[in-house]
This record gives sequence, structure tokens and C-alpha cells, in this order.
Amino acid sequence: MKIVRMGCTAVALSLAIGLTGCTTTGEQEFGSSVRHMIIGQTYDPAAPASDLAAPVDGEKAGLAVKAYRAEKKGGDSGASSALIVPIK
Repeated sequence: MKIVRMGCTAVALSLAIGLTGCTTTGEQEFGSSVRHMIIGQTYDPAAPASDLAAPVDGEKAGLAVKAYRAEKKGGDSGASSALIVPIK
């Protein structure tokens, strides 16, 4: 009887020790990688959370569109080329 009790105690103790490995200790860090990437990809962290676009100079935007359209009219040669926008 004493051996059975010691065996049960040993099994219960080994189960308790074995199940402690299944506990999660890193839940406080869960999602920290995503939060870090969002911070790194934010244009202006001090800006309000809205759908406002980054400010663009109208003249520069017009030149970019004009250059893009001129490139497309020339046909697609299969090679990529750089879009050059003059900066004043």
C-alpha cells in the first residue's frame, strides 16, 4: 500500500512539473513585433489618426503624371526605367 501511495505521489509530482512547461510566460510581449513595425512605418507619429494624405506640391505632382503618361505613350519595352521629376 505504501508503494502505491508513493507511486501516485511520484506520478502527480511529475505531472505537475511537466505541465508547468505548458504555461505561457510571454503573453505580455505578444504582438510587440506588429506594434514595432507599425511605429516604424508611420509617416508622422504626431499626426492625428485620419485619412489625410501626405502634402504634395501640385507642380511636382503634375510633372510626375506628365512624365508617367509620356513614358506609357512610348510603349513598353519590357525594361523598367526611372521616373525623373525635376526638383526646384
